[in-house]
Amino acid sequence: MLAVVGNALGRIESAASHIATPGGAPIKVGISLTLSMGWLTPRLPAFQAAHPSVMLELYSLMRRPELPPRDTSLWIAFGPPPPGTVATRRFGETIIPVAAREVADQITSTEDMLNNTLIEVADHRRNWTQIFGGEVLPQGARVTYVDATAAALALAAQGGGIALARPPATRDLEARYDLVPCLPDLSIPGVEAYHLIKAAGVTLSPGAQAFHDWVLDQA
Repeated sequence: MLAVVGNALGRIESAASHIATPGGAPIKVGISLTLSMGWLTPRLPAFQAAHPSVMLELYSLMRRPELPPRDTSLWIAFGPPPPGTVATRRFGETIIPVAAREVADQITSTEDMLNNTLIEVADHRRNWTQIFGGEVLPQGARVTYVDATAAALALAAQGGGIALARPPATRDLEARYDLVPCLPDLSIPGVEAYHLIKAAGVTLSPGAQAFHDWVLDQA
């Protein structure tokens, strides 16, 4: 029965929140952690300036599949959207090894990267093997695993090894941490993309619709 009445219950709850909260309830938005830190944060002040009456509650999505908390109006997630949703694809990613400048300056070949620790997100274990063009990492490779791309980039910025950036979502983080490509011509295309998602059959509030349209324009 939940699948049948879920959308109606969501609309009732949304209406009740708007009645109970002066000026309307905050808009709950879930967003992939990497995209939140590396793409949304630098742009969000512009939305706030243009829509000062719209209140946001932002929730970071860190685990795959990237599903938001209950009652979320919109979410921006990486990977295929779940059933029962309306999703708009925005952009994919390119995977590039990056490091602090003093580290990157010492690298002239793929093999040179093995002189450094490779930083990998724990649930992305295949990416470094693709960089080296094999099914397993070369013998002697040292790897440190972290739980998020943002953490990998922060560690690389401190000289802790080589991380995998994922532009365009990480471009602002790369600039903030002064990370540079280890080999300018080395990259691999990602196979998934970011989607702006909402539940099917649910009418967004004016504020949520404004945020939805702004994200589409920015992305």
